[in-house]
Amino acid sequence: MSDSNNSRPVISGQVASWLGVIAFLAVAIAVITYAYLAFRSTDGVDADRRLAQKALRADLESKAKGKLADSGRNTDGTYHIPIEAAISLIAAKPEVLVQLRQSNVGPGATAPAPVFTNGTK
Repeated sequence: MSDSNNSRPVISGQVASWLGVIAFLAVAIAVITYAYLAFRSTDGVDADRRLAQKALRADLESKAKGKLADSGRNTDGTYHIPIEAAISLIAAKPEVLVQLRQSNVGPGATAPAPVFTNGTK
């Protein structure tokens, strides 16, 4: 478009260039703002969740250790452990399998293998 008195365009190339830069910056700010809001950490919620997970892990470990007590042993020396308790104990502390194998084992003897059940006696 041209003005009839002047041969210069109404929107010069420099103005159009600046409008492109401004549009680019507006889109970049919008994307950065969205990414920040979508992926920011909520410290209070994360801390509460970590504390709840830690308490649950400690509770499951204490319950599983209770199941591993001598009262949880079968007459043949194997342990009666519900599968859920065994999985949670092994997930929380993988070295428990080594401790089970080494517990109450004399020289030349082998440790009894744990017997996993579905929770019924």
